[in-house]
Amino acid sequence: MIARRIQLLLLLALCAALYLGSRYAVRITPVHQGLETRIEGDFTEGGGWYEGEPFVTASPVRAWGSWSGGDEKTGTLQIGPFPAPLRLRIAVGGYPGRADEIQVSAVRLQDGARVQLKLSDVGERWRITEHDLPGEWRGQPITLQATDRAQGLGGWVSLTEPINGGRGEGPAGLLETLAAWSINGVLLGLLWLAAVRLLRKSGRVAESWIPLAGVAVVATGGYLLFWAYFAHPTLGQALSWGLVAAGPVILCLTREPKPGKRESEPDEARRVARLTITIGLLYLAILHLFPTSLDFYSLAANRFRPGLPSDNQLPFEAAERLVAGVPLRQAKSDWISSDRPPLQCGWELITWPVLAQLGVDPRAASGTAAVWFQLSWVAAAFGLLRALGLSSRRTAGWVAVIALAGFFLQNTTFTWPKLSAAAFACAAFVLWIHVRPGTQRRDDVLVGAGFAALAWLSHGGVAFSYLALAPWLIWRCCRGEWRLWILGALVFALFAAPWIAYQKYSDPPGNRLLKWHLAGHVPKDPRGTLETLRDSYRAVSWAEIWGHKRLNLATQIQGNWAGLLTVSPATAVHRRNQEFFFTARALTWWPLALLLLPLAWRPHLHGPGQARYRRLQLGLLAWTLATLLVWCGLMFTGGSAVIHQGSYAVMLAAFVLCSAWFEAAGRRWLAVIGTLQAVTLASTWVPPTHVVFGELSLPAFLLGIAATAALAGWIIQAYRGSW
Repeated sequence: MIARRIQLLLLLALCAALYLGSRYAVRITPVHQGLETRIEGDFTEGGGWYEGEPFVTASPVRAWGSWSGGDEKTGTLQIGPFPAPLRLRIAVGGYPGRADEIQVSAVRLQDGARVQLKLSDVGERWRITEHDLPGEWRGQPITLQATDRAQGLGGWVSLTEPINGGRGEGPAGLLETLAAWSINGVLLGLLWLAAVRLLRKSGRVAESWIPLAGVAVVATGGYLLFWAYFAHPTLGQALSWGLVAAGPVILCLTREPKPGKRESEPDEARRVARLTITIGLLYLAILHLFPTSLDFYSLAANRFRPGLPSDNQLPFEAAERLVAGVPLRQAKSDWISSDRPPLQCGWELITWPVLAQLGVDPRAASGTAAVWFQLSWVAAAFGLLRALGLSSRRTAGWVAVIALAGFFLQNTTFTWPKLSAAAFACAAFVLWIHVRPGTQRRDDVLVGAGFAALAWLSHGGVAFSYLALAPWLIWRCCRGEWRLWILGALVFALFAAPWIAYQKYSDPPGNRLLKWHLAGHVPKDPRGTLETLRDSYRAVSWAEIWGHKRLNLATQIQGNWAGLLTVSPATAVHRRNQEFFFTARALTWWPLALLLLPLAWRPHLHGPGQARYRRLQLGLLAWTLATLLVWCGLMFTGGSAVIHQGSYAVMLAAFVLCSAWFEAAGRRWLAVIGTLQAVTLASTWVPPTHVVFGELSLPAFLLGIAATAALAGWIIQAYRGSW
């Protein structure tokens, strides 16, 4: 007990050090004092921008904007002269992406040579941007010039004088992320530990699923917070503080069960926690390997595949509106609030008031909280492998190897809530199909129903997996379990009913994604889902329909498999695209398990005492394949059945199944696949892109090496375990 308290104090000290270091590193100051300015038209100093997120600086930084009361305002601004740096750093806001109407340029006084700065739209906030100037300009006098000729909606720009500090300079971005991630980790972790302790006392959750069940309990608290904030921001904030405080209070008022027949359980929970922390540190190190001024969400959207959509920040934007007391419903928005389930939004709201009070950047705060949520796949993979009969140590080794797959790196840091949905859905499946007698069966069905509801509240893509499972559920009801499944349906409805009511009555219709995927209709319109489906299928022939479905099936095995043998950085982004879109290609080296299956099945899976594991593997395989068939059959547009359009439960189950087959084929496959995947990760996912590039960050590199060594340690330790 004393040792654990010392560990907690050391952890708190580390969080404090990271927090103070990040606060110092992100300090923003002006490069020059008293620069001359010349303004024509409507540029205004100190407030000429539409009010949004403020630009926080360590000392006063001058800023100008052309909004000045309306989008139709125009004008020009000149700042300087000042000596040209090699890299010009300024903060911008507004909508400077329309280069024909809004231009920001660096102009050399000597000859009027001009370098137009490449800027994209930012919106009602500030973003630090960096621009390389010609080397021969260094030290020569230049001016910064902005011209706004736009008069339509969003026709304005704001910018600052040249600045020092902030993200993109040294390890500032990494420190900011690590500080937010560690504070979130402590606050959420204490709540998770309290949930794990209570779950262990109850004895209602299967041992291997307690770590993920703890995540589910915390997520349920976040779901309740979502509705509390929806009722009133003050109520939400009060409950947020109360929920954060509940973790340490419960831990202080309860004791761990004495060692006994369940004495291995706390070790498993700690093993899952340590694995999760190690994998999270590795992913954040790779994310920040090349310093950039992009905020957390923009970095995640451009680090591995440039130009990903803003899906990862939709829960943040909803949480931001709830905290501000602004209605979620936005009449002019392309996406309406009911199109996206609320669970991750509620998760982010748990720690929101604490990190806001500490002055942590809201995007870093919410983004890193979401990373913890997506890392729930670690607990799910651990539970799946344990259910398939692997020892705890061997399971930890295989989870460490799975973590080296680019699929999990991309989808953990780009925090659209699809991995969390997969984690909960896979847990529900195993609890339901792994039949235990008596009250244990009832507990598994009800807990599984809770998992299934949380998966659906994370992301609706898991609906394909549920449809694939429907025949089995009907069969179990016909076998006499209908009363039990009615109870399970009531548990699911208890979670889902508030959100369904919101979709129907508060911000209807909430069917945009359904019409997009199932009917191929992207623009927003008032038609219902069934009407849109009917209209879309009437417009094509039976031959065209079959062609679309066949193309969707073919998409599952598409990809350049020769890319697995390529390590050239020049084609790294292309290989990432292959792993991002195509199901089989995203599995990288894991499909080799199919070749080893005859070797694995007969001596290991067909031997005595293996019947329960064999049934579970066959069930998991059937569910995965059935989900693929349902998905490919329901997607309307041919070739649209790419990974991010479906259920991530398929990917999680496939990685786990193949890992179990490797394990059955021989113990050495853990090291073989681990080595191959480490090479693929380093050659395909570590290199920069044309958006995120530059000099290597030494702190991020060292952190990545340390995390990789820790994962290697898990793999090495796995050899001491057994099947």
